[in-house]
Amino acid sequence: MKEIHLFVPILVALLIILVTTWLFSRLFTLLRLPAVIGEVLGGVVLGPTAFGYFFPSVSTAVFNPDVHFALFVLSNLGICLFMFIVGMETDFHGFKGKLMKEAAILSGAAIIVPFALGILFGTIYFDVFKGTNTGIVQFCVFLGSALAITAFPVLARMLQENNLIKTKLGSLALMSASMQDVISWIFLSYVVASATGAGTGAGQTVYTFLLLLAFLGLEFFIVRPLLAKVVAKLDPDNPSDAGKLLRLVIILLLLNVLVANLIGLNSLFGGFVTGLIVPKNKALIRLYSSRLEALGVIFLLPIFFALSGLSTNLLMLGKMNVLLPSVIIMLVAFAGKYFSSLFSLKAMGYSWRQSSAVGGLNNARGLMELIIANVGLTYGIITGALYSLLVLLAIISTLLAMPIYKLSISSRLPNSP
Repeated sequence: MKEIHLFVPILVALLIILVTTWLFSRLFTLLRLPAVIGEVLGGVVLGPTAFGYFFPSVSTAVFNPDVHFALFVLSNLGICLFMFIVGMETDFHGFKGKLMKEAAILSGAAIIVPFALGILFGTIYFDVFKGTNTGIVQFCVFLGSALAITAFPVLARMLQENNLIKTKLGSLALMSASMQDVISWIFLSYVVASATGAGTGAGQTVYTFLLLLAFLGLEFFIVRPLLAKVVAKLDPDNPSDAGKLLRLVIILLLLNVLVANLIGLNSLFGGFVTGLIVPKNKALIRLYSSRLEALGVIFLLPIFFALSGLSTNLLMLGKMNVLLPSVIIMLVAFAGKYFSSLFSLKAMGYSWRQSSAVGGLNNARGLMELIIANVGLTYGIITGALYSLLVLLAIISTLLAMPIYKLSISSRLPNSP
């Protein structure tokens, strides 16, 4: 009957998590800052940085191992749903011509430079931040991926809230962010495949990577066309057909999450790929968003933030052997994104102000950085100190995105978007 006795402690933990993250999100909304960063900070406050530091016995009692396990399951479902929505909203069909070409060039610069810097500083600080289950190659590729990521969904919401999503610079930044996310997750999938095969040699790593390629080929060349045919026969506006579609997609989502785990990848990659292969039907996307965002974003994601916060100890960054490397990596992460975007756009004929504005937007790492950090910690690729640093990077880079944009662009200038 242990399950019955667990129900009340889990409810208590959920109430604490939801109330705390909601209060922080409301505070950030009132301050005209991204609500999602407020939720992330709410999660950090519940961890050893604040609540766990001042009330360690209470924190241990509330978030005991049994409760932690239940929250882990719920948070992983939330992240899979969230990554499904991210993949679903990633659509390259509407981007054509010159803007598509410029976004591709911008994406290349905004990924290659931070990725190369991540490899460089991963080599330098490998002994400082390496986890218990990684080699130097996996660690460097992971850090490169972490520095190269841009938070497509958070950026989309920020642009929408500021009525910038239909401007030229807003469209360019959003298109570039979607490309960067896809490429970064491909790199990350290699890291996870390497980490899961680390204990059995290079052969297992290659085998896992081949399974990844087979999985992608199956999804894009077989499942996607079949799903498109099914969708074409159903009417999303019909309640009966809508229910069938939603049930089918949820089954496919869970199946892909399962397959991703079985072949040695992280479950969120299965959710992301499922979103990518969903037909870009406006009525269909509207249906999924209305039904799944409430569950995934409002209820389950705050649980993920709380669990992330329980693993985040910003006080660790004050240690002498970690402080200087942390400051350097933070500055390098910001400068790599900002200046690569700045100079690549300037070379394409944009003004310095426009280039600077997009450089600020490209630096918004948001929730995607948090997800990458959790993957690194879960698979033993990074230490708790680097994990905490990446969480801090996600918060600061996202908070600075819109201020840099607004400082760079003036409505009085003729070259404003």
